[in-house]
Amino acid sequence: MKRPRPVRRWVPVVLAVLMVLASSSCARIFGTSLSGTWEGTFKSSTGGSGILLLDLEVAGGDVSGTWQSSFTGAIVTGTVAGIADELITLQLTPTALPDCPYNVVAELSRTKLTGTYSSDEPVRRRRPR
Repeated sequence: MKRPRPVRRWVPVVLAVLMVLASSSCARIFGTSLSGTWEGTFKSSTGGSGILLLDLEVAGGDVSGTWQSSFTGAIVTGTVAGIADELITLQLTPTALPDCPYNVVAELSRTKLTGTYSSDEPVRRRRPR
């Protein structure tokens, strides 16, 4: 009759594997991955609000993907490029001109992205009347 192996021998091996996977940038056991589809609302400084859809991929700390927004009835689409670190910094570049790129700085907290955005909209000169 064979004696069963003690479970204690495998505990350090299992713990070591879990620690490697938890610290790996490829697999996150604990926490939420930024990769995937995100949807939510945003508000402008002028008081309008809109809907934003992000489809993100993360490789190492680099973020890429696509985005789509609806604001005042217009639908704008484009590409995403950025960096995921303690803060997530993204640039949302519209596909069509003359729309300007948006700069996003956000934090990931569990399953929620929260942050601010800005645009480098060109200043238009008014003609004298």
